[in-house]
Amino acid sequence: MATGGHFSHVAFLYKDPTEKNDIVYYEAVSEGVGHTWWSEVREHIGPEPEKFYEKVCFRKLNIKRDDKFMEEI
Repeated sequence: MATGGHFSHVAFLYKDPTEKNDIVYYEAVSEGVGHTWWSEVREHIGPEPEKFYEKVCFRKLNIKRDDKFMEEI
């Protein structure tokens, strides 16, 4: 692994307050930052050889999502 640790990739999930059924998955890619819906990424997680991600770990971050935050994100 490139990092020498258990994980070699960082991404974050964002729950848009206007979207009730899904969350957005953002990740660092060679062209910058890519994003897709979490519902589309889930099928690529697992220990099988054809899966892109072997495992995923989550950490919850609580943020006050006021108007200022939404303008800056």
